Amino acid sequence: MSAKKSGSCSPLPALLLTIMLAVSCRPVNTRFEQAYAEVLAAKRGPALILALSELDQRFPDQLKLKITLGGLLLAAGDLSRARIVLERGEELTCRCRDEGLRGLLFTNLAELCYRRGEYSRGLACSDKALAADPDQALGVAFTRAKCLCALGRYGEALDGFRQAPESESMTAEDLEIFAALLLESGEAEEALNALQEHERRHGYSLGSGLQESAIYERLGRSDEAVMSAAKDMEYRRSFGLIDDARLLSNLQQLAALLPASAGCDSNAATTAVQAYSSFVRGQWRECAALMMRTELQTPFCNYLLLASLLESGAADPEQLTAYRRLQAAFRLLPAYYYHLWRGLRAGNGGYTIFTARPVLETCILLAPDSRYARESRSELGRLLGLTAAQGEKLLLGAELDSLYARLAAGSEPQILQPALEMLLLPENIYRSAALLVLTRARRFPAVEDYLSGQPRFLALLDADGN
Repeated sequence: MSAKKSGSCSPLPALLLTIMLAVSCRPVNTRFEQAYAEVLAAKRGPALILALSELDQRFPDQLKLKITLGGLLLAAGDLSRARIVLERGEELTCRCRDEGLRGLLFTNLAELCYRRGEYSRGLACSDKALAADPDQALGVAFTRAKCLCALGRYGEALDGFRQAPESESMTAEDLEIFAALLLESGEAEEALNALQEHERRHGYSLGSGLQESAIYERLGRSDEAVMSAAKDMEYRRSFGLIDDARLLSNLQQLAALLPASAGCDSNAATTAVQAYSSFVRGQWRECAALMMRTELQTPFCNYLLLASLLESGAADPEQLTAYRRLQAAFRLLPAYYYHLWRGLRAGNGGYTIFTARPVLETCILLAPDSRYARESRSELGRLLGLTAAQGEKLLLGAELDSLYARLAAGSEPQILQPALEMLLLPENIYRSAALLVLTRARRFPAVEDYLSGQPRFLALLDADGN
């Protein structure tokens, strides 16, 4: 087993507390404290990192500043600069009488070492952090456990997760590794609980349904094994990672394997396979009937049943309300929003651009290139009085902002072509947003050069600008 290092970097719990920290090493430097407070109050994001870096040049002996700056660089994924800052901070710890600050420095340094694959040093820094401040709740106990796991010391790692203070909260990565350790130790039910807690807190992670399926299979709960695998397939299908033909083939192969597993109920497995197969084929009434025959009450099973009732036009107001309550569990699933807007459209009244727009836009933004997004764009266009083909050309505000950000970061002006195509559409709110972004983009000389070769769009921009 190996520790899984996260590919994206999120802000650390220690970071927020560091920024709010009111204590500092003595003696107090009034000039520094005032400048530090002003920077934290006035700056955000990259500007804050730059301002703190400049402040660090003026006050190189301030441990609190190095902790804050190092934490921000960690959160931004800039491990090289974070290492320089935090290791300089480590040199200052011998002169610092504040154990809380020492604990924070070694907490951030432990996280840095873990991300860099320096697991032995990360373990040592975790121990120093806990020795300096045993009661802190900044996640360092979990960093320590992950370093132990990466070093192959699985039993100690599992104990580390279990013995962490109750006040500490596990990250998504913590829960994934904890579940793997539990499964490795034969504690299948506890591993399931950890995976389900991960999904409740952090949303679904591709592959975790397959992990659940393997555990259910081991426990002889075949219908739940099928439904957990189906959940993973549904996410992959929603994001366009697998087509329906391949999915149905995989589902049949799974059904053939399960009865051979010790203790598995082949009838329950067959019903589960038939239910999800019907769902994929759009056989809504058949899926609903099969789901009603099962005794499973998991969120995914409720999703299949209620989405099928919505699609078939058989859902009553209470069932629509129940489907809406599932949003927390399926907030990252494009298909959830797809079935919701289609169900609302099939209902009695109340379906307008104002009620449907948030649902349609969420479906699009979760998976912009999927078939669900394409249909949702078309539906958004229809509600605006456009044709289906015109609707498919719509870009949302967040997508237009992303294009502009990429352009500002150095991308070629050709990336603006989809926004330019929107100028050919009849007037609508999304076209207006595209016009604003394109007008801003014209301040880049490369964009003006690009437009000079497309007089049709240049004329439209000039006409709308006037």
